[in-house]
Amino acid sequence: KNKKFKPKISIDTRHPETARYALDHGADIINDVGGLTHPDMLTLLRERDFTYVLMHSLSVPADPKRILPENIDPVLEIKAWLTTKLEQLHSAGIDLDRIIFDPGIGFGKTQEQSLTLLKRIRDFYTIPVRVLVGHSRKSFLSPFFGDDVSQRDAATLALSLNLAQNGVDILRVHDIESHTTALKLNKEFKS
Repeated sequence: KNKKFKPKISIDTRHPETARYALDHGADIINDVGGLTHPDMLTLLRERDFTYVLMHSLSVPADPKRILPENIDPVLEIKAWLTTKLEQLHSAGIDLDRIIFDPGIGFGKTQEQSLTLLKRIRDFYTIPVRVLVGHSRKSFLSPFFGDDVSQRDAATLALSLNLAQNGVDILRVHDIESHTTALKLNKEFKS
């Protein structure tokens, strides 16, 4: 039998009223780019059953002046933030199976901090939620490839293969066709 593929619809927002509207109109996933900063988002999570992406960010939209301090370990800082947020969700009765964590690559992080998060992505696997990484075509790749966004696809693909091999649950990318081919081929050679 041919099963009809039904894509999942995701919306990025930090506003609970936008999230509610999106859910009412068929969205399946809410990517909270504000990282549970609005108290009504918790209310919405209690009222409705949907997949929730909890993204770490210091400001939305990203403000280059608001970054994590350079003298801290970004993995430990974000793990502490994540632990606090997950305790808040758990205390509110939210099933953590609904939660996906996004470290917010590029959002309030320097290039070095973003690279550190990617290199040490496994450090987040002690947290009992799925991990999503949105690294595709991000500006932290500019020093390697310049400002030509099209040049970032190769770097994105290389990072994606590494992240997949390191067990990341979800990769958020732009060039789906190349990723599908590369990941299938990579899986074939691993077998």
